[in-house]
Amino acid sequence: MVIPSNAFYVLGDNRDDSRDSRDWGCVPSELIRGKVLLVYWSVDPLPPLSESSAPAGPFAAFWQSAAAAFTRTRWDRTFHVIR
Repeated sequence: MVIPSNAFYVLGDNRDDSRDSRDWGCVPSELIRGKVLLVYWSVDPLPPLSESSAPAGPFAAFWQSAAAAFTRTRWDRTFHVIR
């Protein structure tokens, strides 16, 4: 893909579930309003569910999300300042 001058190809932070330039193309530079300052939180994605896994109930889903805040956090990237 050729990126036009004065345009940016942007990617979302959730590669598998982001709407970004892969869907709607390049962004003209005049529409860019800010600059990234830091990564405030970064987590590893969940492993894929096996087909035999039963769906989690609301409490189990909440607990998995809360536990993931500690077990899947990429501490080396959290609060990383972008230069």
